[in-house]
Amino acid sequence: LIQTPDEVCIKRVLGRRVDPLTSKTYNIFFDEFSPPNNEIRDRVLKREADVDRRYVKGRLTNYHKQLGSVLQHFRGKIFSVNGDKQFHEVR
Repeated sequence: LIQTPDEVCIKRVLGRRVDPLTSKTYNIFFDEFSPPNNEIRDRVLKREADVDRRYVKGRLTNYHKQLGSVLQHFRGKIFSVNGDKQFHEVR
């Protein structure tokens, strides 16, 4: 279970971009995940579901509402990871 503050999740979602040619996912807010060159940077697209901050917050609200019932099925089989750390610290 990745535990990350909602504002961090929102920033990550709003920065997500997809390359329509390769289907690779990038993030414009994080250097290690940004498109590697101008050609890719110019063609990446924002997913329709990621455009609006209010919509993303609504998705997170639904996630929090449903999380408890989902976790019941995995009790004793999951562990928590701090998703607010830098990528290289979590791996």
